[in-house]
Amino acid sequence: MINIYKQKTINLSLNNKVVLNTIKSSNRPFSIINYNNNRLFCTSSNNNKDINNNESLIKDEKLNNVDPSIILLKYEPNVKHMTKEEMKKDERPWHLRLMGFYSKDTLSLHNSYNIYEAITKQSSDIEFYKQFGLPVNVRSWFAVSVLNIWISYVRLRKEGAKNSKQIQIDLYDRFWEDLEKKIALAGIKRRFIPKYLREFYTSYLGSLIAYDEALFDDATLVNAIWRNFFAMSEDVKTEQLLNLVKYVRYQLNHLDNDVKEVINIDYIPINKVKSL
Repeated sequence: MINIYKQKTINLSLNNKVVLNTIKSSNRPFSIINYNNNRLFCTSSNNNKDINNNESLIKDEKLNNVDPSIILLKYEPNVKHMTKEEMKKDERPWHLRLMGFYSKDTLSLHNSYNIYEAITKQSSDIEFYKQFGLPVNVRSWFAVSVLNIWISYVRLRKEGAKNSKQIQIDLYDRFWEDLEKKIALAGIKRRFIPKYLREFYTSYLGSLIAYDEALFDDATLVNAIWRNFFAMSEDVKTEQLLNLVKYVRYQLNHLDNDVKEVINIDYIPINKVKSL
């Protein structure tokens, strides 16, 4: 296996002035799409398909409505996928093997369901939203999900491109299926959903690029998190930025050192990370 990640200890001694100056002085190669609901998302400035006129802005604010019952955060697992125990069975029925039930592509598909369920445990944890001052809406859920998906991508790359490419594609599909359901739950009419998905896709790519560039540097990661996760909010506290950097570093270290097989990918609960 290829070890592409080395644990970098976060410097929690960074003071507010250093962090804020780092953010303000950043010249990262990204542009910002400013929706009329005042949410900001970072995208690559090299993307010729970026639309920068008012007609492209999302005008429907239903995506930002808070759902008091927290139904939005609920995830319904797919009952058809194999459990970890079923995938690890030494004795696999010959007729299932004959039908391709244990083929590489099929196992990748089921692995993606298991990994995505681990991700949804984080994105559906209300404590995540409380600790970082996020409203419970589709945009916040999207930001939390993308960050944790990226963390899984980093771990999957350790398996090498040949062994991880398909499962990353399958994991992306699981996320996009769920995102479409969340948008529908927010009350958006079905004919408008493709437009929202295109906007979110642009944000998704920009976030992954920013996080990748920040993998080995805490100051750069602070900047990427502020721009993408917190959408450049002026209300975010420095403590929240540093706590989220701490969360990312602990999860990356956990997946790199404690998770030996892709099938066992899981996350440390947010409350446990805070106490470490």
